[in-house]
Amino acid sequence: MVRLDITRLPGIAQELGPDAARVFSRIYSWYVKPGRLVFPDAMKRWVREKYGDIETQQIVRVTNNLTGESTLFNSIRARRPVLTPRAEEVLDVRALAEKGPFANPLDETPADTFGRIDGDHWITAGNIAKYDYLHAVIISRDTGPYVVAEPQVADLISVAIRWCQDAHRTDPGATHPLLVWNFLWRAGASVVHNHAQILLTHRPYSAPARLDQVRKNYRRCYGTGYYDDLFLAHAAIGLGLTSRGARVMAYLTPKKEHEVMIIAESP
Repeated sequence: MVRLDITRLPGIAQELGPDAARVFSRIYSWYVKPGRLVFPDAMKRWVREKYGDIETQQIVRVTNNLTGESTLFNSIRARRPVLTPRAEEVLDVRALAEKGPFANPLDETPADTFGRIDGDHWITAGNIAKYDYLHAVIISRDTGPYVVAEPQVADLISVAIRWCQDAHRTDPGATHPLLVWNFLWRAGASVVHNHAQILLTHRPYSAPARLDQVRKNYRRCYGTGYYDDLFLAHAAIGLGLTSRGARVMAYLTPKKEHEVMIIAESP
């Protein structure tokens, strides 16, 4: 597998075989441009010790030509100082997760009109401030703020599917689900206790609808599957692998750093 430095993307793409190169350039375009700085003398020593020579920085922009997604990369940004939580702050998060209504969902959260879905690790509640007309919260039974085991993730998806099935029975026209797992504050969570959101509606949400249209157009234009070729493009440059039937990619146009895309036929 090729070790990819994002600034080498144009060269790596040029080294691809003709079939992989055709698919890759069909989906992605990019540019690499220098960004330049002039530091005052008072800053130069500190900057060099902290970051090295960064007066000239290589900026890479990658665009998915089909979805319109576009991401800017600069490896210097990975060297920025990041505030990491102190041990007592981690303990504070755990303490907060043990409090609040999600710690006692049966008594302190509403239920949907069709009841709750009980899983081994999760239980549903009606959202007290709904995003949409069919909307539930999937609450972890574990008071710990972190999910560390595969069965927890599998059960979350299972509970979400079962909730969608029950919600669909109350409104047969609702066939478009959306599962969001916003973990802690940086992902928009207002409650520390681990939870996800599940929605179901009769009209598809915009992002899945756009992807579905891309998929249909791609099949019509090229006669192959969009997700098949998307994975082929990532695997060709060392950013894709398969694991137990699932295709996993370090996605080239992430919305946020460390984004991974997983394509699987079933949970």
